[in-house]
Amino acid sequence: MPALNLDYRTATRSLDWKKLSKIQDPREVIARHDWVNHEPRLTWMDGIPLGNGDMAAMFYGTPNRLTWLLNKGDIWDHRAPGNDSNLPPVPFRQIATWVQEQDWKSLNKVEERGRNLLPRHYPSLQPAAWLALEPIGECTFRNFQQTFSMLTGEVTTEFDSDFLCSPLKLTHYVVQTFLAADQNVLRIRIESERPLRSLRARLLKDHVQHLPDPIFRHRGTLLQLQCTFPDNLTYVIGLESDIPSRLASQDSSETSIIFDDIDDTSLELRVVVACSETTASPEDRVRATLNVEKPQRYRGAIRRNQQAMEKYWFRSGFSWAEKPEIERHWYLSQYLLGASSAVGKQAAGLQGLWNGHAFAPWHGGYRTDLHLQMNSWGAFCTNRLDMVEPFVRLFALELRDQMRTDTARHWGWGGIKVPLCMGPRGQEISTWLPAKLWPGGTAWVAYDFLRFWEHTSDSIYLTTIGYNFALECAEFLENWLFQNGIEKLEVYPSFCPNLGKGTPQAWVENPTIDIALFRALFRKLIDISRHSEIREDPRRLERWQYILDHLPDYPCQNGRWLDGKNIDWKESHRYLSKLMAIYPLGEVSLSSSKTDLQTALDTLKGTEEAGFDKFGGFTWIWLSAIYSRLGVFPRAIQCLEEFIQRFTRPNGLNSHHPKDSDKASDIFQVDANLGFSAAVCEMFMQWNQGVLRIFPGLGKNSNAQFWGWRTPGGHLVAATMEDGKVDGLLIEATRTGILRLYSPFDQQRLTYKIRLKSKVDSRTLTNKKGRTLEFEMKAGQRLEFGRIAEPAKKGGKEEGSTSSDE
Repeated sequence: MPALNLDYRTATRSLDWKKLSKIQDPREVIARHDWVNHEPRLTWMDGIPLGNGDMAAMFYGTPNRLTWLLNKGDIWDHRAPGNDSNLPPVPFRQIATWVQEQDWKSLNKVEERGRNLLPRHYPSLQPAAWLALEPIGECTFRNFQQTFSMLTGEVTTEFDSDFLCSPLKLTHYVVQTFLAADQNVLRIRIESERPLRSLRARLLKDHVQHLPDPIFRHRGTLLQLQCTFPDNLTYVIGLESDIPSRLASQDSSETSIIFDDIDDTSLELRVVVACSETTASPEDRVRATLNVEKPQRYRGAIRRNQQAMEKYWFRSGFSWAEKPEIERHWYLSQYLLGASSAVGKQAAGLQGLWNGHAFAPWHGGYRTDLHLQMNSWGAFCTNRLDMVEPFVRLFALELRDQMRTDTARHWGWGGIKVPLCMGPRGQEISTWLPAKLWPGGTAWVAYDFLRFWEHTSDSIYLTTIGYNFALECAEFLENWLFQNGIEKLEVYPSFCPNLGKGTPQAWVENPTIDIALFRALFRKLIDISRHSEIREDPRRLERWQYILDHLPDYPCQNGRWLDGKNIDWKESHRYLSKLMAIYPLGEVSLSSSKTDLQTALDTLKGTEEAGFDKFGGFTWIWLSAIYSRLGVFPRAIQCLEEFIQRFTRPNGLNSHHPKDSDKASDIFQVDANLGFSAAVCEMFMQWNQGVLRIFPGLGKNSNAQFWGWRTPGGHLVAATMEDGKVDGLLIEATRTGILRLYSPFDQQRLTYKIRLKSKVDSRTLTNKKGRTLEFEMKAGQRLEFGRIAEPAKKGGKEEGSTSSDE
C-alpha cells in the first residue's frame, strides 16, 4: 500500500532528550519495565505480543511446545453477503418515515434481515498460521524464566531441560526471538550448553469453514505454506533454517519437519509472511526477503533491531516513579502502538494485528463509535503522529470510493457517510439498523482528520487530504440535518452507541453525543477555513454557522445530561456517550464556566451511580480521561489502577471483560491499551480551550517528567517536576501563533528565554500561579523556563539580549 503524501519531517519532529537537562535516559526507564514470567503462558491471548505494524506474532507455550501465532494485518476474508454492503434494502428516507410514524413492524423486517446474515459471510481478520517447536520424545523442564524487553522487542526464554539434548542430564537452554521492526522477519535462536538433539517444527493452519485448506511445500532448508482465499487473496509463509530438515508428516492443515542430529549448540530459524494485498508475488517476496536476511546472523540482526527501536523510543518519553504500574502500562501502550501501526500498512482494528480466532470477535474490524478513534488517542499527545497515518489512509484512500457509492445509493445525497462497523474494503457490517445509519461516526472521523493537522502543522496534508475529506463528511451531515428542510434542523432519527441494540428504544432523538460532535466539527471547520492556503465559499461558512446557531441544547434532566431527549437511561452503560463534550472534544474542561463544570460533574456522578457492571476495559480509560479534564485527578488515577487490576491479562493486554466477571474472557481488544497513554497524558499536560496546562494532576511532593509530547496547537513540550514544583519547562512551536500558558510557577517575577536557532533573548515578566500567560511564537521558536535546556557547548556562539515584559 502506498503511503500518503505527508510531510513526515513535520509529523515526526521531536525534542532531543540528550540536550535536555534532568531528563532520564529513556532506555533506563523502559528497561525497568521488562515483563518477566516465571510460568509459561499457555494460550495465545496470554502470550507475548510482537509486531512491526504489518506482521505480528504471539509467543507462548511450554518448552514442550513453544508456539508462535503468526498474523499479518492485510490477511482478511473479505467476503460480504452477495459481495455487497450490509446496508438496508430500503432507502434512508423510507426508514426515517417509518421511525417518525413508529412503524416498528416494517422496521423490524429490515432489522431481521441484518440479524439473519450468518457471521461467516462477513469480512474477518484471519490468523496466518501457527509455528510450534517441539522435542521428539518425553522431556521435563524446570527453572523457567521468560523476559520480554519492550526496549528491544526481544523475548528471552531460559529453562533447564533434557529438551533436544541428552536425557541423562538437565541442560540449560536459551530461546531468543524477536520480530524485526524494519522487515517482515520473525527470528528464532535456540542455544544450549551441549549439542542439540532432534527437533520437530510444525506449521499449522486450522481448517475454517468455507475457506480452502493451505498448500505446503518442503525443500531442503525451506518449508512453505500458501493459502488462497475465494476472492484470490493469497499469502505465503516461509520457514527457513540453517540446516536441512526432513519431512515428517503432512495433512490438509499441518506439516511437520524434523531436524536430525543437529550436532551444534545453536539453531536459527527465520519466518517471513507476504500477502498479495501488498505484493504481486508473495512467494517471490518471501524468497527475496529470506535471501537478504540469511547472511545476517541473529546477534547482528538484534543489534540492528535495537537501533530501529531506539529511534522509535527517542520520539517522546515519560517518568512517574511514584506510580510504577501506571508508568509500565504507559510504555506498554506505546509499544503496542508501534507494534500494530506503521506508515503505508493496514490500519489496526479491534484486536490490533493479533488474532487466533477463525472468526475474530466483531470481525476484528473497524468501529467508529469509539474504538478505532481510541487506537489513535495516545499517538496524538505522545508525538507518534506517523502511527496515525494508517487511520488517515484507510478513509482518505482505501474506503473513500466505497463510502461515496454507499452514500449516494442509500441516502441519495452527495458527500461521505462513514460506516459504524466495517472491514478494510468499507462495506457496512453492523447488524443493528440504527447503528448502520448513525451519522455521529462520520462527524467523529472528520473531526480527527482535522485534529491530525492541528498536531502536525502539516499544511500539505491539510490542503490536499484533511480539509477536503472533512468537507465531504460535512456535506453529508448538512444534508442529514436538513433532511426535512432548512427551516427545521433535526438530530433524528439517530443512535447512541449500544443503547437499545435493535429495539425501538435504539432510535434516539437529539443524542448528546451527536450534538457534541456536530458542534466540534463545524466549529473546527470554520476555524481552519481561515488558514492562509484555504479559500472557503462564504455561503458554506454561513451554512455552518447556521447549523451551530440552531443545533439543540444538550438534553438535560435534573441538572444532568441525558443520552438523548427520549432516553431516560438509568442502567450501567459502557459507552460514555453523554460525556463526549468533555473528552475527547474538550468543550467542557477546567477552563469552562462553573455552571458547565457542575453539570458535567453531576452527569458523571449519575453515571457512576448507575454502576459499573456493564463497563468494558475501554470504559475505564475513557472515564479516567474525563475525570482528568474535570480536575478530579485522584479518581482518574483510581480508574487507571482499576483497569490494570481487573481488565488486564498477565501480558498486560486488555481482556475486555473484567477478570472477576462471569463472562468468558476469551477475547481481548487493543483499544484500551492504546488509549491508556492518552489518559495518563491528561494528568501531565492538558489543552483546555486553547490554554496549555502543565502537570495539572500531580500533587505536592510529586516527582515526574515528560518530554517530546505534542499539543493540539502543534507545540512540542518537555517538563520536569521535583517535590511538587515545576522546575523546568520547554515549549517549541511548529507553526506561528499565540501560546496561552496557565502558569504553573510560584515566582512573582518569572525569568524565561526565547530561543530561535542561535539567537537567545532573556526576559522577565510579572507572574502569579494560575494566571494565563500569552506569548507570540514563530515556527521553530522555543520558550525555556528554568534549567530545562543544556547550556551551549564551549566555543558555541549565541546572540543574546535581555528585556522585561510588563
